[in-house]
Amino acid sequence: MKTTTCLQYVTNGMGQKLLDFAKSDAGRPLVYAFKHLMVGRDNQIKALISASNSYYMVQAAIGLQGLPKTPQSVLNFMKSSEFERLDRDIVETVDKNYSILMSRLTKQQRKVLESLFS
Repeated sequence: MKTTTCLQYVTNGMGQKLLDFAKSDAGRPLVYAFKHLMVGRDNQIKALISASNSYYMVQAAIGLQGLPKTPQSVLNFMKSSEFERLDRDIVETVDKNYSILMSRLTKQQRKVLESLFS
């Protein structure tokens, strides 16, 4: 199995993958919530990047553990200390490397991302 750092993992989730998540059934409610509950465009975008990566991490972990992809499995994994640790690493990585992550987006992708929070 290939080892990936948290920064590599988050970087791989940038670009069109992030925009697709934001427009998905799972991402739209989060965009709405971040837009209305958080102050500052950068904070809103950071939260979306973190949420997107956490979402895919949960899906991968459930698959690796052979669990059914049900809401109950997702909730059970999200209550685990393993998830808390991984999610904290993602949030810290996004916060510390925000400018690097944003540089992975094209000018058009940045405009689309920013327009989600207008």
